[in-house]
Amino acid sequence: MLKFEAHTYAEASTSHVTENDSEVLSREAGEDAAGQSKLPFAVGEYREGYYVSVPSLVDEFVGDKCKEAGLSKDFFNLLKASREQGFDSLRLDADAPKVDGLPAFDW
Repeated sequence: MLKFEAHTYAEASTSHVTENDSEVLSREAGEDAAGQSKLPFAVGEYREGYYVSVPSLVDEFVGDKCKEAGLSKDFFNLLKASREQGFDSLRLDADAPKVDGLPAFDW
């Protein structure tokens, strides 16, 4: 019998990222697929949003890499909160609900 490892993901609305964050995630998803991403985590894009692998340690190094790529501090905080709650992936979806306590952006 096959036994797959289970993983959990946090889900949040894409309104919790800035328009610029969305553009950067889209660019990085393409570069990740080509093996050229500068981010220390994987990004996958689909029609309604993104899947982001959450690093096991979301620290200053990850924050610096996010900043270098052009991602906002709000995105870094979202990544950090996901890891602090034990999630190893983050699904950002246009149809997902907004999360109380997170900033939302109207773009």
